[in-house]
Amino acid sequence: MLTSAYGGSVTTESMLLSASPFSTSRLSPCMTLTSATIVLPSGRTAVVRGCAHCQKSFAVPPSRAKHGRGKHCSPACQYEAMTARKVANTSRACVGCGGGLTAPASRVAAGRGLYCTRECRDRTRIRELHPQFKGRPVHHRGPNWMAQRRKATPRDAATCQHCGAPGVDVHHIVPFRLFDDYVTANDLGNLVTLCKPCHRRADAEVQRAA
Repeated sequence: MLTSAYGGSVTTESMLLSASPFSTSRLSPCMTLTSATIVLPSGRTAVVRGCAHCQKSFAVPPSRAKHGRGKHCSPACQYEAMTARKVANTSRACVGCGGGLTAPASRVAAGRGLYCTRECRDRTRIRELHPQFKGRPVHHRGPNWMAQRRKATPRDAATCQHCGAPGVDVHHIVPFRLFDDYVTANDLGNLVTLCKPCHRRADAEVQRAA
């Protein structure tokens, strides 16, 4: 007897195989079948496969099998498989400050999970400190710029504070170049979210006033 993803169960004796090398006499509940197309009593076709968790044979609609779905014979089995997964973590040194950090092994293998915090990553990527940019002109807005930018956008509900349109650009009300230190320049009180057209107009006004 096989579990059907259409609902209920189907006995192997009541099924007919279509375009498959398997015969009905070989369809036992304990078998793990990877590609057996069957015709259910309702007339629908299905693919018999082994559950990825318990190995029990079950029938799944061809459309789900085609797109890599229907891997488990029941929601309970799917839940057990998901909760059984253990994320392997790797301990390593932060490439920015040298401190310890723990990151998923999959991220480390993909060349990610290198920094202990976003702020540490931003500090490391300052051009005059990064060997990748050695000898190139220095142009940046301080090591906390990206962190402050991420705070300003949700504060303004990702909306242009001039016209109300969706906005993702963060603008310095008083130009960054007029400050002696990046902390004051990047203070949230000096940042405002604008849409791209309004941002261009604001920058143009600053240039005209200079």
